[in-house]
Amino acid sequence: MSDYNFTDDPSPTLPTQIDTGTNDVVLVDGSPQGDLLSAAFGGTQISVSIQPPSGWILKSQNFSNGGTGTLPVPSAGNEDSYTFSYEVENRSTSEKKSGTGTFKVKKTD
Repeated sequence: MSDYNFTDDPSPTLPTQIDTGTNDVVLVDGSPQGDLLSAAFGGTQISVSIQPPSGWILKSQNFSNGGTGTLPVPSAGNEDSYTFSYEVENRSTSEKKSGTGTFKVKKTD
């Protein structure tokens, strides 16, 4: 199980896996995401990346802000939510799989 509490991490990585029941690519379940950025965080953006499963490569990742994972830091007390999609490809077979998710950015007061 992964931890999604990326407190003050300017470059968080979201791990993925192939679900053994459905054979789909999915985000690895992590603990509930808390406040990503403390009041002490001084950056103006974060860069989120998707980590493909072992034996796969990341072909693309697209966020709802039109970017590939660079997200602005909201003003203190505000939370922004972004949906994203990604595609991975098997290194051996060239099989492709797609997945989706949501990533929230919140800066505490």
